Amino acid sequence: MTARRVQEDPEIGQQLLEQAAGVLQSLPAARIVRHGKPIDEILAETSIERYDLFIIGTRERFSISDIFVGELAKRLADQAKISVLVVRNPRARIENILVTDSAQYVDDPAINLAGRIAQGTGARVTMLHVSGELPAMYTGLQTMEETITELLQSDTPIAGNLKLHAEQLRDLGVEAQIELRHGAPVEEILRAAEKQKPDLILVSESKQYGLGLFLVDIPMELVCRAPCPVLVVHGSHS
Repeated sequence: MTARRVQEDPEIGQQLLEQAAGVLQSLPAARIVRHGKPIDEILAETSIERYDLFIIGTRERFSISDIFVGELAKRLADQAKISVLVVRNPRARIENILVTDSAQYVDDPAINLAGRIAQGTGARVTMLHVSGELPAMYTGLQTMEETITELLQSDTPIAGNLKLHAEQLRDLGVEAQIELRHGAPVEEILRAAEKQKPDLILVSESKQYGLGLFLVDIPMELVCRAPCPVLVVHGSHS
C-alpha cells in the first residue's frame, strides 16, 4: 500500500504522509512525495508502478480546495488505467454493495470485483439494471419484482447476461438480489442509492447513454453526485 502526496512543500507533504501512515497502522506503506501537477504526477506514478487500486477522498464542495479535490477525483476516475475508489462519506464497514449492471456484456469486471469484496466483507450485493422508460405492457404492475421476473424469463441477451452475472456471484459464495429500474440510468442509480443506503457503489468504466452531444458519462456523474463511495472499475480483476 502506498500513501502518496503531491505537494510543493516537501516537509508538509511528508507530515501528511506520516499522518496517513498512522491511520493505516500495521499495514506496510511506502511514502512518496512527488512534485508537479497532481493529475500528471499521479497518472505517471500509476503508469510506472503496478497498482490495483487508487483511492482518493472527496467531500461536498464547501471551499475552493474541496472543488479542486473533487475535480481531481473526477479526472482520475476517468483517465486512470487502474480502478479508482472515490471516497465520500466513508463507512466504518462495508455491509451493503450496489453494483450497476448494464447486462450488455458477458464479462463485467464490476460484477467480479463486487463479488470478491462481498466475499471478504460478508456484504450483501444488489445488481441494478436500468432499462429505458417503463414499457406500456408493464403499466399497472404493483411491484418491480414482477417486472424483473418477466425480464429474466425472456429469451434476450440482457436476461441471459443478468442470469450469468448472478451465477458468477453465486460461484463466489455471494447471493445477489437483482433490481430492475426504468428511466435515465444516472437518476435511477441515485434513486436506488437513496433508498438502499449502500456503503459502496461499483460501476464499470465508460458506460454512457444518450446521443451525440448529449452523451452522459455514468461513472463520472456518480463520482460527482453519489452520496457514498464510488468504485470505478477499469479492466478485469482476477
